[in-house]
Amino acid sequence: MNMGSNNKTVRIAGLFFLGIALGISLYLAWNSLGGSSVAGCAGEGSGCHNVLSSKWGYVLGLPVSLTGLPVYGALLFFSLFSSRHSRLLRGTFSILIGGAALWFAAVQLLILKSFCPWCCATHGFAVAGTVLLAFSSRRESTPRRPLLLTSFALPALGGLIFLQILGSAPDQSKQASLGDAGALKDENNFISLHGGEFLLNPEDFPVIGSPRARHTVVALGDYTCGFCRKLHGQLQQIVSSYPEGELAVIELPVARDAKAAEIQRLMLSLWKSHPETKKTLDTRIHERRLSIEPDTIRTAAEELVGAEAVRTALADHAVWAEQQIEVASQVLKA
Repeated sequence: MNMGSNNKTVRIAGLFFLGIALGISLYLAWNSLGGSSVAGCAGEGSGCHNVLSSKWGYVLGLPVSLTGLPVYGALLFFSLFSSRHSRLLRGTFSILIGGAALWFAAVQLLILKSFCPWCCATHGFAVAGTVLLAFSSRRESTPRRPLLLTSFALPALGGLIFLQILGSAPDQSKQASLGDAGALKDENNFISLHGGEFLLNPEDFPVIGSPRARHTVVALGDYTCGFCRKLHGQLQQIVSSYPEGELAVIELPVARDAKAAEIQRLMLSLWKSHPETKKTLDTRIHERRLSIEPDTIRTAAEELVGAEAVRTALADHAVWAEQQIEVASQVLKA
């Protein structure tokens, strides 16, 4: 009776740990797909950034954390049953989880020489849950042909490793391009897009470089878009590699939803009234040191210039900011 009670406790603990691993994987996948920063990571140069943004953070162009979701979920599901096939599948998924944990630990230790606390926690909870579940079911009969476990698990694990070795982190910045917009500059320094359908004054938009640079590129920018933020950093590097006044980039303020629009209104209003504050916030956002949330960004702005200054900036420039967002929206649709 006591032994059965202990087994039940161990089993529940194993399921709980595996559930935590599943939840963390879902959190990492959600943030990676949405381009959001991971809580507790200090941005570029941190262990999280080095691991999650590397080629080893992806499989076939998708966040590697997505691969853990079906495996953890399947082990949780089949742990609820005690049939022979369920035991076989539990063993297979257990080998997969253990092997994947060893592989990613080796990648972080030997290749990246950086550790992502979230990734380590995921694998730690997953392995702990797997061990506890195996311990709680040790009295169950083992599958008649245990080699079947490795015949299923090892090829899958080998496939994952093979795809990662050959793969690369996706160049997501391409999703933020304007395509064949036909940008031309006239004698008044205005930028013509789509055969003159849109006429942009570089002085009316945030620009990387000088608004009066000899050559101007037009790009799209949405703070809630991880691809756009990655492109922003790449464009900064490109502009800085040219002599001053040679190249500039206009970033059109795109807003794909209400949250993005609120952030754009705030940042554009600050750009008009407190450009240095906007520049400071941009740096924090693109280095993932500031959460992509309107309230968080506004609080950071208030800490820099004061709450009254932020309110005044919005009161004076929010309507103008909406107009710029609308222009960017029309360019995007063209």
